[in-house]
Amino acid sequence: MGIPPGDDDVVSSYETYVGERVLLSGPVANTDPVRVRITAANGDSMTVGVDGLETAVAVGDVVSVYGILEPDGRVSALETVKKPANNYVRTRVLSALAGLWVLWRGIRHWRPVPSASRIDRRDPPLRSMPTRLRNLWEDDA
Repeated sequence: MGIPPGDDDVVSSYETYVGERVLLSGPVANTDPVRVRITAANGDSMTVGVDGLETAVAVGDVVSVYGILEPDGRVSALETVKKPANNYVRTRVLSALAGLWVLWRGIRHWRPVPSASRIDRRDPPLRSMPTRLRNLWEDDA
């Protein structure tokens, strides 16, 4: 069985996969009838109709469809998963904040030594911003 053909495969050679089970994912482009825009890694895209979708969707929601590819630009859904459109923005923002926190922790506890091509542990670690501000306030008093 293996991994079913995906967006890249279907966009690049649709006719090859007609009648086969495929796994497609993309944003909903239209809701009546439901059409999903799938995009290949090279940037090429196409819209496919989705039959048998049991979940209510809105334009912009991201849908993953596992089903049988039909010859007329449709896929008969066997399984579907809907991801609300706003999840991506929230995920990206939280990921960026987490990345900044990890970067700060790394800078605070480690220091690069370019001449030796290594990273050494800081002892003591850099002080946090609240500690610096508190010390600045106490020095003025």
